[in-house]
Amino acid sequence: MQKERAAHAVVGQEARAGIVEVEEHGLPGAGRVYGLKALQDGAISAEQFVQLNESVGAYTSDMVWTGGSAATPTIPASRFRALPDLLPQIYRSGLHSNARNLAKVPIIDLRPERGADIHTTWRSYQARARLDAANGNHADHFIRGSSVFPGAALTAQSFRMMNRWLSAMERDTSDLPVEAKVIGNKPSDVKDGCFTTTGATDAELAAELALTDPACPLKPTLSPRRVQVVRPPRTSTNAS
Repeated sequence: MQKERAAHAVVGQEARAGIVEVEEHGLPGAGRVYGLKALQDGAISAEQFVQLNESVGAYTSDMVWTGGSAATPTIPASRFRALPDLLPQIYRSGLHSNARNLAKVPIIDLRPERGADIHTTWRSYQARARLDAANGNHADHFIRGSSVFPGAALTAQSFRMMNRWLSAMERDTSDLPVEAKVIGNKPSDVKDGCFTTTGATDAELAAELALTDPACPLKPTLSPRRVQVVRPPRTSTNAS
């Protein structure tokens, strides 16, 4: 019964229930401090800082906010705590990525610009920044941008690129670390690129732009999470 209280506390998706089973409450947020940097910078008052943290609450597995409503707020709004015995499963399953380990795999990031959508462009640049911070480079990470969604030709092109990249790594019998094999076996045509279209046809792929081109629809906008979050230190060696 204890293990049946798992998925939503950690990942919040029924689709992950096969890995971490089913949770009766929502995403964990206990122990997080919101707005500390804003307080330290003088952007908010101490009272605003307290109000923020006692009101932020959490979402249940049914996406119901624990803070009540504007008319009848719940103060303090409850938060949820993840079950420690479930956290190792998140890391072992790959649901939580680690930039040190991501250096061991080739990455071709198909990133469409969808505007006001949860699949936001900045996440590609966030992953790249994490690779830079952990490994000093992002030589295994390439963004292929498009408008709205990746079209058939763009998807097929990227699949062939990845197939050649992985095949070259398989043929590499050297004693080099896997991170070096990833970088050393990258095909020369695998690079950042952008398309003003979806990349539906080979003709559309011929009009490839640089990510930095003003006409490229991908814009490395900031995360919408404007409130600085301070998380408690991790104590479990399984979560490193």
